[in-house]
Amino acid sequence: MIELQPGENILYEVRKHWFHLFVWGLVLCLMAVVPLILGGILTVMIFGSLTEQAVSVAGLFYTLWLGLLWIIFFVEWTDYRLDVWVITNQRIIDIDQRGLFNRDVATVRFESVVDIKAHVGGLIGTFLHFGTIEIQTAGAVKEFTMRSVYYPEKAKDVIYKVVHKSLEDKNI
Repeated sequence: MIELQPGENILYEVRKHWFHLFVWGLVLCLMAVVPLILGGILTVMIFGSLTEQAVSVAGLFYTLWLGLLWIIFFVEWTDYRLDVWVITNQRIIDIDQRGLFNRDVATVRFESVVDIKAHVGGLIGTFLHFGTIEIQTAGAVKEFTMRSVYYPEKAKDVIYKVVHKSLEDKNI
């Protein structure tokens, strides 16, 4: 739960694109199928045929392998779901989930923002509208980066407008 300061409102949330999780899922599905193919080929090559005992042992190891793949997918899904940038009218809150039990929360006030970059690269990124957003700061943490962001240009525009308004309010 994010604790907002008095008078602080959430303007926009920046999350990772679904394609990031899709690629992980695809890789894990391939990792689930490959042992079936290789295991069958190797068993036939070594033993000459698939014996009942070989199938039982292979089935046990394959079940353990699938369990491990499900755990990896769950950890990646948790990371995907809980990584977020919250843009308020006073600051940017970067919540970075790393694994199941490790979370980094960093904030940057708009006064310390020096530069904002949005980068969309490649054919898939262009068609699906995802890329990287980077914020250069003048503080101790020099750069905030979030990859596989959905519509990074929109997030950049929101941040730029709030930073510009913040600077105008300070000059008045």
